[in-house]
Amino acid sequence: MHLDLTLIAGAKEYVEAQPSRTELFRYVLICFKMAQEDFKPAGGILVDVSCGSGLFSRKFAKSRTYSKVITYLFSRN
Repeated sequence: MHLDLTLIAGAKEYVEAQPSRTELFRYVLICFKMAQEDFKPAGGILVDVSCGSGLFSRKFAKSRTYSKVITYLFSRN
């Protein structure tokens, strides 16, 4: 089982979506709160793929909203 959180989930054709909310991602706290709202219904285990520096991963773990937070970052280095 998987949860598709993309903007075009369920669409029959691919469309390039440019939501106005994208600009808010420049502000870490606003972005984190938006992610918390989107992920909260899923609960359980949160997997942060392409986690970068792990900033959000640490915030998700500290929030204690999820039973487990798993991070993954692929780097050739």
